[in-house]
Amino acid sequence: MQEIRCSIPVRFRDLDALGHVNYATYLNYLEEAFTRLWVAVLAKTGKTLDVKEYGCVTARTEIDYRSSAQYGDMLDVTV
Repeated sequence: MQEIRCSIPVRFRDLDALGHVNYATYLNYLEEAFTRLWVAVLAKTGKTLDVKEYGCVTARTEIDYRSSAQYGDMLDVTV
């Protein structure tokens, strides 16, 4: 199975009132990494991402929160 790792910066808009990344925002980080994976998989077949033609559904997501991320952190996301 192919995997992809990407670095995603924590943006100010990702923070909650306490200055931590909101727990639901981690799903956005996964979505960004998953899109990059999907683009890489399609590229191997000579295709490009076209939202009208290709699709993939995430049926389940599980996150183990180890520590809170802060503004300015760079997160390594692997899918």
